Amino acid sequence: MSQNLLVVKDVAMHFHTEDGEVFALDGVSFEIRYGETFALVGETGCGKSVTAMTILGLLPPQASVSRGEVLFHDDTLRRRLRMTGPGPVDLLKLSNRQMLKLRGVRIALISQDPSSSLDPLYRIEAQIGEVLNTHRGIDGKKAKEEVLRLLNSVELAPAEEIAKKYPHQLSGGQCQRVVIAMALASQPSLLIADEPTTSLDVSIQAEILELMAELIRGSNTSLLLITHDLAVVAEVSDRVGVMYAGSVCEIADVRSLFAHPIHPYTRGLLAAVPSITQRKAEMDYIPGSVPDLMHPPAGCRFHPRCKYATEVCKGRKPKMVAVETEHYVVCHHYAACLP
Repeated sequence: MSQNLLVVKDVAMHFHTEDGEVFALDGVSFEIRYGETFALVGETGCGKSVTAMTILGLLPPQASVSRGEVLFHDDTLRRRLRMTGPGPVDLLKLSNRQMLKLRGVRIALISQDPSSSLDPLYRIEAQIGEVLNTHRGIDGKKAKEEVLRLLNSVELAPAEEIAKKYPHQLSGGQCQRVVIAMALASQPSLLIADEPTTSLDVSIQAEILELMAELIRGSNTSLLLITHDLAVVAEVSDRVGVMYAGSVCEIADVRSLFAHPIHPYTRGLLAAVPSITQRKAEMDYIPGSVPDLMHPPAGCRFHPRCKYATEVCKGRKPKMVAVETEHYVVCHHYAACLP
């Protein structure tokens, strides 16, 4: 049995717009293992959320996936789809009807704005109960008991009172906990959390992150965490994929990434983080700007901003290579960046 729950392999996707094609994803590849937290990190617009929407099959009509595979190793999904024989399911080949048996069931989404996931017209118990009835066939007294158990699992107390409330009667942090409970209600094998703490107060963010990490540790569920916050990555992730301009440029376990970043973009990101122990006359920064994805640079997309760039970087896209155990980088001149 594969140790990987999800394998995203060389996925390329573009948007058709009135002004032309936007090449949003350019050969994105990574794996998520059973029971681990894998973070996708990068600046706004690098393709993190688009990657998640591609996995879930929630792309708009003007989007087209031109190549790649999204392989999901989940026997429960194979049974739901009545597939015979072993092996992963390529999510990019499923119909919209088949994807309905996946979304919210085997893969659940936690969005960055909890209010967009909760219906203001229904009590919390009704909304979680609907998930239980739709995806697990639980209703009546058993559903009420399971609602209370889920609310207690995300540390919402007293659960009986919370269950009777409407979303507007709860704080932002409480609503996000409810959304997490709803995502866990169907017992998915993969959770996708898209900037789950962005809309919350700083004092609440740490609590939510710690809660999510604890829930993942207590099950065989995997977590794909999408964020631009390196502090969040360091706090809860097992492994990290760094994205730039629609492609993954480095993958490593979280300790290796922070201790020995290799790709020039990763090194630039970490160098730009303010330090309370080192005083600097001025902040470090990455020169240049993010490329226009309607007219992305040829070869390595980072080469216009990279001090190591040569002619080969301008003409040929680098391949992902293993430079250390569990440490991969996409760079022609990675040897020059090794510690």
